[in-house]
Amino acid sequence: FVSKAKECLGMFCLDYALAFFTHFQLYKVYAKFYPAEKYGEASSGYHFGSGAVAGLGASIALYPFDFVRQSAVNKNVSSFGYSTIPFMSAYLGVYFALMKNENDSINNTSNNVVSISKKVFFAGMATSAAVLCEFPLDKAKHSIAGNNMKIAAVSSLLRIPLGSLLLVVYDHILSSLVLKSKAINVTAKEE
Repeated sequence: FVSKAKECLGMFCLDYALAFFTHFQLYKVYAKFYPAEKYGEASSGYHFGSGAVAGLGASIALYPFDFVRQSAVNKNVSSFGYSTIPFMSAYLGVYFALMKNENDSINNTSNNVVSISKKVFFAGMATSAAVLCEFPLDKAKHSIAGNNMKIAAVSSLLRIPLGSLLLVVYDHILSSLVLKSKAINVTAKEE
């Protein structure tokens, strides 16, 4: 059981890492077309769409290696992680839409930083919404739980704290990379 749990956790975190990587690559392309906009000014539609593409990218990359999912579903059912697509769309879309609204309201005040407590709250809301979108579609989770929906629901709810933490960390890293990139561009223009 412990080795199976470690394998699940590894795939779980790799799923997030690949989605974040894909999301960041999409942002770099977006920034080339809209260089004047700050990351937080991208539309909600962009974040929901890029979240879906990030989920698709993570699902495709993990598909050949997702032995847990492959062993959990029936042989006549696809083990492709379709549920990752709506999960990541809601996860990234809700979070960055809430952050955009918060940034818009903060820009009208003297304080221009979103507090960590608000980020954690927004991440919790986004992860909860994502879990709700994913749950009905995650056949592997249902199978692992022996088709007991209560157990499957509890395992989904356990995903919220870690998913929220990962999202806040990703946002911090993304913000740092964006600021660093802008500083490099400003320095290059001055020279």
